[in-house]
Formats: sequence, structure tokens, C-alpha cells
Amino acid sequence: EPWHTMFEDVRVRQALMYAVDRVEIAERIGQDLRPVMDGLMPTTLAWIPAPDIEPYRYDPERANALLDEAGWVDTNGNGIRDKDGTELSFYVLVDRGNAVREQITLVLQDAWQSLGMEVEYIATERTGRWLEETRAGTFPIRVSTFPIPNADWAYRLFHSEGLNNSQKYVNPELDAILEAMLATADVEEQGRLLKQAQEVLHADPYVMPFFLEPTL
Repeated sequence: EPWHTMFEDVRVRQALMYAVDRVEIAERIGQDLRPVMDGLMPTTLAWIPAPDIEPYRYDPERANALLDEAGWVDTNGNGIRDKDGTELSFYVLVDRGNAVREQITLVLQDAWQSLGMEVEYIATERTGRWLEETRAGTFPIRVSTFPIPNADWAYRLFHSEGLNNSQKYVNPELDAILEAMLATADVEEQGRLLKQAQEVLHADPYVMPFFLEPTL
């Protein structure tokens, strides 16, 4: 599929980040009870130092500039950016019935379409297409939740061979950090390495965090 390559350029993924007002999502959809997450590890986990990152904040001008720089421009005037004959067109997959995730997906669709992308909203049963594409890793973008990472879950989610890395993300630098994390029983060292992992994932984003969902 074309999206297997259209998101390879980090500038495209960074543009996706800058195009979305995650603070407003946390305030409105999260009812201002769930502060926006900038890293991928909750700040409530005191054993993990805060990452040294500059948060992605809503900046559509910067998003547009990054897409232009990456070569995605509307060459035929149809309102959709294209490059080398391929339009910047994809869908966002969400599990039907979860009101919070469905609302977030609609916001994402609107934000990205305003940049000249063609974005289809697909809500499907969690046990049907959503699960099938999650297992196969064939979706372009998916809205989901994941558990608060401990050392094991961080490896499962973000390592290239992790069992729950459904996006099929590969980053050798991150793999080395996560492997070192699993190789030590020192909690302080694990925390330091998870701090580094967040910094790598922030510079090369493939996950857009919003807020923590409380569970009972």
C-alpha cells in the first residue's frame, strides 16, 4: 500500500503531530481531567525521569512547511497533496463504540484534511476488521489505547520485534536502548533508559500520545 512509504519521511510524521491540537483534545474530549501527554510514559511513574524534549504543540504553519519541504504539494489543484504520482491519501482506523476514540479520530481527520491530505474515517467492530488489521499491521493509522509501560511492555510496544508493535516500527537505536533496559534489573537504570527511549520516539514519532485513560 502507498502509506507503507509515505510515512517513512520523519517530516511527514512530524507534520501530523504539529497539525493536531492535542491540548484542546485533552481539555474537551478528556474533559480537562486528563492532562495531555508529551512523552510516552506517564509522569506519575516517578522512577522514569522526564524526557528532555520540546513538546509538539499545535502549529499548522509549521506542519504545512514540513510537508512542502518533504515534497508533498498539490501539483494538479485538486486540493490533495501528492508526490511522485501518489496522493497523500489514507484512512484512520478506530474501534466502533468507544466514544472518546471516535471523537479523537474525527478531530484528526479534520486537522489533517485541512493540510491537504485525503483522510477517510473508518469505524469498525473491534473483533472484526480493527483486530484483523492490528494483527497484520496493515493499517496506515489507528486510534487505540495501550497499557502504562513497564519495562516488559515498553519492549513489547516499541521494539522492532515486540509482540505488540503492530505498526511494524523499526529503529535500531531504539532497539538497542530497549534491549539494554531488559538486560538490567536495576530499576534506576531502566528508568534512565526509558527516558532515552522517549527522546528517540519523540524525535522520530510514530505514536501520538493524548492522555491517560483511567481504569477501574
